Amino acid sequence: MVHEEKPNNIVLEIAKAFGYLSFGAKFIILTPIVFMLVLMITVEMGKNLDESYLQYASARTTMNTPSVVRLSPNSQYLRTGSSFSIFIQLDTNGNNVNAAAITLQYPSSNLEVTQVTINDQIFDVKVNNSFGNGKINIVVGSTTPKSGVLNVATIVFKGIARGDARISFASPTSVLSADTNLNVLGAMRGGKYSIR
Repeated sequence: MVHEEKPNNIVLEIAKAFGYLSFGAKFIILTPIVFMLVLMITVEMGKNLDESYLQYASARTTMNTPSVVRLSPNSQYLRTGSSFSIFIQLDTNGNNVNAAAITLQYPSSNLEVTQVTINDQIFDVKVNNSFGNGKINIVVGSTTPKSGVLNVATIVFKGIARGDARISFASPTSVLSADTNLNVLGAMRGGKYSIR
């Protein structure tokens, strides 16, 4: 005797019975089901948003702090007619850099630039090194990425008249990332020098 399994008609019977129900009864049955589906979708979306935010926050915390250019020393007293040297320092703050464009402004009525020396042990490519009329322009590059606190150049000033002389960085000062080719400069800190 051959055993044959008859199809299970439970689902079909339930569907038929559901069809005979009134609209109110159908509404009462379907409402909690729809509510549960919406709740499940909302929870899943929330999980995805949380994961996305955590990934974003993690990426933000691993980003390096922007680089800083500054003058060292950033203040000094000197007599009229005497000379002093300052360093242009670049603190990469963990960034790998391979180029820098630096513009400095100084009061030519108080200060005279006598020499600008690029540190070619750090930046072996010199594109521009000019000064005069209250402005210094330096554009340098490196064939290998650099990081750390770097002395870009040394400037020798001569005090020619009494007064307070502010030396400041100006546009288009920028520092190029070796990894992204973007400007990673975040702060520019000049100095104040008193000639007496």
